[in-house]
Amino acid sequence: ISIKESKIHGKGVFCKKKIKKGTFLGNYMGNILNYKKTGPYVFHSIKENKLISIDATNIEQSNWTRYMNCSLDDKSENVTSYFLTNNQSYLKNNQPINLEGYIVFYANRDIEKHEELMYNYGEEYVDILKSLS
Repeated sequence: ISIKESKIHGKGVFCKKKIKKGTFLGNYMGNILNYKKTGPYVFHSIKENKLISIDATNIEQSNWTRYMNCSLDDKSENVTSYFLTNNQSYLKNNQPINLEGYIVFYANRDIEKHEELMYNYGEEYVDILKSLS
């Protein structure tokens, strides 16, 4: 992937090579907060039946997924986000890891070289973006 200026909004994520449908793209990373925070790089999820905020504002605590833009229609949406609900832990390097509350991304169709990666943030955000254009 490459991160560069987007026609949609600010910076965006673009393919350097074709990505096949069903490919795991990554997970949203950031500072996990046990309260509701809002902001341009904040995602909300549920962990242990409580709302959490994943704040990717600090680039040192986040990753490239923070730059994926919102699709404005079904045709441009090529990524699907999933909120993991499995609360079982597994061991990695003898440390228990629990993925409940993580947000992961998969390609929902073949994505062509140079195409921008986009998913639907929700209708409220789509309406805001459309009003800006």
